[in-house]
Amino acid sequence: MLDLGRSSLRLFQLCDDGNPIRHFADLERHVSKQGRRVVATMNAGMFEQNGSAVGWCVAYRKTIKGPFQQV
Repeated sequence: MLDLGRSSLRLFQLCDDGNPIRHFADLERHVSKQGRRVVATMNAGMFEQNGSAVGWCVAYRKTIKGPFQQV
């Protein structure tokens, strides 16, 4: 179980270089550069061939159309 009192839930699509995160290993590298660690992962959407998001993200009462970095 993820304790949101101790951890934050974040949504990632792009690495620092602007390229899409396509594999969980890419996410691990990206997050570790920030001094953080991944405790759970899942594919949170559908993507175009170029890695851009097909749909919308709604978080914290805000609607975001990809590409987005983190929420």
